[in-house]
Amino acid sequence: MILKLLTSTITLLFLFISSFSYSQYFSGAEISYNHIGGNTYKLSVVFYRNCQGAQAPSTISIVCSSVTNPNYSYTITASKASNNVNEINSSCNTMPTTCSGGSTYGVSAYLYETSTITLPPSSDWVFTYSCGCGSCQNNINGNTGGYTVRATLNNQIVPSNSSPKFEKYAKAVMQKGDYQQFQNSVIEQDGDSLMYSFTAMMSNSYPLSYVNPYSPTQFLNGYCMIDAQNGDMKLKSNDNILSAYSIIVNEYREINGQYELIGSIMRSMDLFVYTANNFVPVLSGMDTCLSCVFDTLTTTFNSSIEAEAQYHFRINVLDTLVSAFGNNCELSWNQGIQDASFQIYNNNTDSAYGILSWAPQASDVRSQPYCFSVTVQDDACPYNAKNTYRYYLTVIPSTVGIEEQKSESIIRISPNPVKNAITIAQEGVLCSEFQVYSIDGRIIKRLKVVANVSTVDISELTSGMYIIRAINSSFSQKFIKL
Repeated sequence: MILKLLTSTITLLFLFISSFSYSQYFSGAEISYNHIGGNTYKLSVVFYRNCQGAQAPSTISIVCSSVTNPNYSYTITASKASNNVNEINSSCNTMPTTCSGGSTYGVSAYLYETSTITLPPSSDWVFTYSCGCGSCQNNINGNTGGYTVRATLNNQIVPSNSSPKFEKYAKAVMQKGDYQQFQNSVIEQDGDSLMYSFTAMMSNSYPLSYVNPYSPTQFLNGYCMIDAQNGDMKLKSNDNILSAYSIIVNEYREINGQYELIGSIMRSMDLFVYTANNFVPVLSGMDTCLSCVFDTLTTTFNSSIEAEAQYHFRINVLDTLVSAFGNNCELSWNQGIQDASFQIYNNNTDSAYGILSWAPQASDVRSQPYCFSVTVQDDACPYNAKNTYRYYLTVIPSTVGIEEQKSESIIRISPNPVKNAITIAQEGVLCSEFQVYSIDGRIIKRLKVVANVSTVDISELTSGMYIIRAINSSFSQKFIKL
């Protein structure tokens, strides 16, 4: 009886929200490029279609232009790579979307690719795709007339560069009233540095105006945040709304000691906020106690671990409607740590959880944290609610049995605790370089010594525990700075 009432409530709420005017058939797009060799490239567009409208076109046009070299400007055709319907919304089985013959709002994705094109060296290549439709509108921009996405390339200073490409399809729906986290991470082939940010929606290559109080960075009445380093969005909407967002990913490369902007890509997308009698499932932090209960105090998402030891972390699910309404939750992870394993238990039930196991080696020690992500998705209606969380582990040198560690040199550190200066005394082969780590694995200071007994000033360090480690030696030791 409870399930029947819940389904009826969701249906009525969804029919009410469906009174919004959706775009004619276009919901968004993203654009990227791939370097083939020399001055040869291929352009790609992911086209997001509102399944209530017309079919996606068989071809689209991309404008390639350069202000500094106007003779290079031209338009090229991109063809649909496949007619397969790639639906991006996860709807429940009893309420299929318009992409699969139902009436629930649905969006599908199609990939378009150009043939190979020649792009002579230019500092300001711009690749633009615009989809116009007279009835395109949302609640934050009014009548948009369609959207424009664009990518940029400077192949004058970098003759070889493929743009980053979004790993997953854009987020098209979210539930009203709950915080939700969505990934916009990309695949970066060239190892360049990336910066993510919200940007203004565009139409016909011009920024769209926003209805007060909305803006490019606040497109919901609630909360909008994007992580500049990895593109993760954390969103909350207090209203039912057909919104839209746009993300730009700027790409930087170190050239002659300076980071230069060498390109960018863009994603623009409608965002439909719906009402459901559901609680969006959330995940705990890394539970080292391996307890079976979701503990709101388990909020550790960033931790330091020592090499040469075995670790187990449990990730627990909280969905307050699981037991009351029969919601089941599915867990998955991105295999973000190569030698780690993530064992999922009771998946697709009301008691799913996962345990990450890892035994990092000495070769895994580094100041940059390792990252893995876990996604939880329920089976609620009209859409499955989803959240994705990132977890960070920094591997620091092992301190187990360091008093008995042997190296080519006998090394002693004194005093310990230390106030202003530390003395390094050595017998045997001289180790000339040491590194001081914070307890979370960051390199704080590098020390160079030229004698068997050297005193080094460390007065600038803040009070706390540190690890000193010899380069080209197995020596490491903890010390306390007063």
